Amino acid sequence: MKRSLFLTGAIALIIFGASISPAMAKEGTRLDRMAENLSLTESQKNRVERVFKSSRTQIENILTAEQKAQLETIKERGMKGRKMFKSLNLSEDQKQQIRAIRQNTRQQVSQILTTEQRQKMQEIRQQRKQNRQR
Repeated sequence: MKRSLFLTGAIALIIFGASISPAMAKEGTRLDRMAENLSLTESQKNRVERVFKSSRTQIENILTAEQKAQLETIKERGMKGRKMFKSLNLSEDQKQQIRAIRQNTRQQVSQILTTEQRQKMQEIRQQRKQNRQR
């Protein structure tokens, strides 16, 4: 259950990026880090950005108006990560939909990357996973 909540929060945090408010302006830096770490070409960067925007829009469509307003308020207060999304009280259906969107996003991004870039991204994910477990 904790992992499910974490995944849901992480998914939404990653996908929402900067779309809801200036306080949420994390996607640009995330995309920039990804471009730098994986040596993305400008074309790849543009394609990944479109995938992120599409995913973010899909998730926004899942949230109720009340949840969107709550998220805006929470982000303006500087809350991040899991705590932020726990307070949204996502339904199980919303969590499932967000997981599916996130999985689709990963697949789409993976198709944009070269074999070497996919390997590097996997290494980065493994390192982050190890850091979270400490």
